[in-house]
Amino acid sequence: LEKYNYGFTWNIDGLIKSFKPKVKSHKRIRSFYKEKEIQLILNYLQKKENLYWYHFFRLGFSLGARIGEICSLKKENYHRVEKVLVINSTLQAAYQDGKIIVQDSDTTKNGESRIVNLTESAIEAIEFFLNHN
Repeated sequence: LEKYNYGFTWNIDGLIKSFKPKVKSHKRIRSFYKEKEIQLILNYLQKKENLYWYHFFRLGFSLGARIGEICSLKKENYHRVEKVLVINSTLQAAYQDGKIIVQDSDTTKNGESRIVNLTESAIEAIEFFLNHN
């Protein structure tokens, strides 16, 4: 780590380890929501009775997927009996004739499909979307 001038910093409040470059690096510091913060967001959305966003965030938190990956999901990605979801594409913005368009790509950002085992929370969120389209 010292060779590349990297160091670790510790957030004592939540005991979350984050990787922080010391000098002139373009690496982004990643932060993650704590369980308590996730619950506050979901409680707020539930109180506002905005079930669409409540289930969208609930699905996102339980899958750990990118927003573009969630938005590009199709019914055939969901396998109810096996309780799995296949993530194999993503939505991305592109410029065409001076305009920004959103297009569905054939692969995820890293180019690999993956299968995610679903929690009960994720299944409830997916069922909500399937029943309200």
